[in-house]
Amino acid sequence: MKKGKIIDITDYFEEGDESKNPQYIPQITNAKRDLNFLNSKINLDVVYKEIDKSKNKHDKKWGGADTCIISPNDMKKFQNDPRGFNYIVTHFYKELSWLFIVITKVCHRNNLYDYLTKYHFYYLLAVRANKYIKKHNEKELKKNHIYSRKYVKNLFDEVLDEFDLYIHQLEKELISIN
Repeated sequence: MKKGKIIDITDYFEEGDESKNPQYIPQITNAKRDLNFLNSKINLDVVYKEIDKSKNKHDKKWGGADTCIISPNDMKKFQNDPRGFNYIVTHFYKELSWLFIVITKVCHRNNLYDYLTKYHFYYLLAVRANKYIKKHNEKELKKNHIYSRKYVKNLFDEVLDEFDLYIHQLEKELISIN
């Protein structure tokens, strides 16, 4: 290519090609339905069975959009990480990773974020989860099966509440635009 010659990339797309201008239409009603289903049907026994079935999948901990869920043992590896990730450090990283996988599926199915807004979305979830985690002594909770399950359920509720707030805020923004 000669210096100064600029290629117009839009020439490579045909009219009506959605990859040129992908549609971003959040499905708020469907997202609310999915969230209500999650809130009413979440069962920790099923969560733990799914985690046991897919051990390799959950050993890698969830990560995406500059947010990572890690165990306290992993914190030493990431302590001086210059990338600026939002870390959620928890003894219950497998359970929280499971929830983030489900949330991600709901978001993708309902177009709740695009390639830029997903960073803000997962940042909000990380902040909410970290606030809750810092209020509790997870090391002690992990020792008691009954309390640890209640704690995980409450942690899920905190994250899902933040997800609900995000959906409502997105809905308000869409209404104000139209």
